[in-house]
Amino acid sequence: MAGESGIYAEDIVRNSQGVVGLVLEDAEETTDESESDEEVLKKGQIVVCWYPSGNEETLSLSKVFQFPGKFEIC
Repeated sequence: MAGESGIYAEDIVRNSQGVVGLVLEDAEETTDESESDEEVLKKGQIVVCWYPSGNEETLSLSKVFQFPGKFEIC
């Protein structure tokens, strides 16, 4: 599903409140690497690291929007 939504690892996303985050993992990437000990993401889930807090969260693709255009850190 990550491929269908166009959101992949290293993409910039935002939530409904406008908070920006970086996608660390998507379900497609996790199944390719098949990590047995770690939590495996279900189809349609991603791991996001939110800026500026640095909190990591696993959530559904439907909860985020791809950040439009280029994103530059000053």
